[in-house]
Amino acid sequence: MKIFVFVLATFFFAIISTQAQDITATLGGDTSTDYFEVENSSGTLLFRLNGTGNLGLGLTNPAYKLSVNGNINLQSGFSYHINGQPILNGIMSSTFVGIGAGINNTNSVNTYNTFVGVNAGFSNTTGMSNTCLGYEAGSGLTDQMENVIIGYNAGQYIDESANYNVIIGAEAGKNLLAGKNCFIGDGSGYSADLAEKNVAVGEASGFSLSDGSNNVLLGESAGYSLTNGYGNTFVGHEAGENTSGSGSYNVFIGYLAGKNISGDNKLVIENSASLQPLIYGDFSTDDVKIYGDLTVTGTITEISDARYKKNIAPIENASEKIQNISGVYYDWDKENHPELVTGSGREIGVLAQDVEKVFPELVKIDEKGFKSVN
Repeated sequence: MKIFVFVLATFFFAIISTQAQDITATLGGDTSTDYFEVENSSGTLLFRLNGTGNLGLGLTNPAYKLSVNGNINLQSGFSYHINGQPILNGIMSSTFVGIGAGINNTNSVNTYNTFVGVNAGFSNTTGMSNTCLGYEAGSGLTDQMENVIIGYNAGQYIDESANYNVIIGAEAGKNLLAGKNCFIGDGSGYSADLAEKNVAVGEASGFSLSDGSNNVLLGESAGYSLTNGYGNTFVGHEAGENTSGSGSYNVFIGYLAGKNISGDNKLVIENSASLQPLIYGDFSTDDVKIYGDLTVTGTITEISDARYKKNIAPIENASEKIQNISGVYYDWDKENHPELVTGSGREIGVLAQDVEKVFPELVKIDEKGFKSVN
């Protein structure tokens, strides 16, 4: 700034004698009341330089080394340095604020970028329409476009085909190489590499996601352990947190829902990490289990129209067969099967093994070998 002041003062002093080789002007003192000033022909003050070294443009009492009354216009291609380091740059509709921000943007085609923060957008050369805010935010960008990256080290090593991403949060999407992701929350999508078309919202959501795609992970640590899973929807705090890395097409809804459940095509609705959630389903077999009682105020119907059926045959001796099925009283054995969450009262029903002997078509066996009755 002193150099600027000296050059400006020298310019104005030079108007006294254009033939002079060296010009020195000495003020009467070194206080703010000692000054050199220039007015226009109407007597309007243009600038004043006082004895303390403060320069005022349109001001009689400049309080700083440079004080301006009015607008400052910086033309395209401007650069402002402190201690030799550029901290404010502009080129072709782009703005860079911070040491090292957009420092490699020298090509005039680099338009519409906004980089704010130390080394923000540091490596960008031909990328366009990117917004990076934070320490080293998007510092790995080179020729990518239309990314919004906000936060400390957010998208720090982003590169290759990483276009159209929204990354917000400290170290969110730090290693991203692909596009069309939305990572919001500290550490969300931290390990994302070739991952694309994912939405992860919440601290550490989708943290381990490397090349998984089309996942929606909402909640702190939701889908934390997913690596290359595809098409999952996890909603809730730590929902699906420990789901295996390649788990795909799962739907987990609720606090801790499916936290420790692995596999594919699973449905879990629960408010704990229970392995026997309130509602459990398998999309691949179209099976749904309710670990509890079901009460309805309306009617439950099952399709039975003859037009939907074929190979129809009467049941011979139906009454006799039904008589071979005994009705029984029973209590649920929760001691040996704690996963049972039904009522504790005495109940009436049938045994699947008895029904199976007469009508095996009515009995279904699950993956653990337990039987149920249609």
